[in-house]
Amino acid sequence: MKNFYLNFAIAEEDTLKFLASIEDYENQLDLKYKVSTDEGVLQEVIENPVGRIFIDCPGGIVSLSAMIYHVLSTSKYEYEYVISGCVDSAAFFLLTALAPKNITIYSSASAMIHYSYFEINTTIASVKKHHGPERDRYENHKKEMKKLESIYKNLVDKDKYEKLIKGADVHLSSKEVSKIFNNISKDVNLQNLTKRFFELT
Repeated sequence: MKNFYLNFAIAEEDTLKFLASIEDYENQLDLKYKVSTDEGVLQEVIENPVGRIFIDCPGGIVSLSAMIYHVLSTSKYEYEYVISGCVDSAAFFLLTALAPKNITIYSSASAMIHYSYFEINTTIASVKKHHGPERDRYENHKKEMKKLESIYKNLVDKDKYEKLIKGADVHLSSKEVSKIFNNISKDVNLQNLTKRFFELT
């Protein structure tokens, strides 16, 4: 089983290297599991999980997190996820949206979550007479915030939820992180909800 390390802030260079390493490994697995016979090419039974992804990630760019989400969620291979350190901000979005079947959370794990993750000048954009691209961005921003509000309401307790919607950074212990992933693993509706961190529907 191959190990991968999501132990970087999610920025372009490191993200592309990480995804390239996943792609290269899966291409090798494709060759390994294909067997040529007189009847054609057959696919052997895949022994999942095929790899292990260690996570100690302070978050980063949401659009790049969406790329990681797409690659891992659409893969025919499964991975074991090990949260050994922080799973903050966009990394928290990523892991909860993936809702992995195989996940280990160590006592050294933690998470920091917050309500707003878009860089936008809401002061200017919220002026009623303001029009154009900034206004459109603000309206999209409000829709995304409503979506986040719905997700967080189902993931954390009332006290933390109220802090989140007031704009505070909320820190979660390893036990709280474990509880969230345990709840997600048992609840299909919650799994569908957390996918909305990235997916439109």
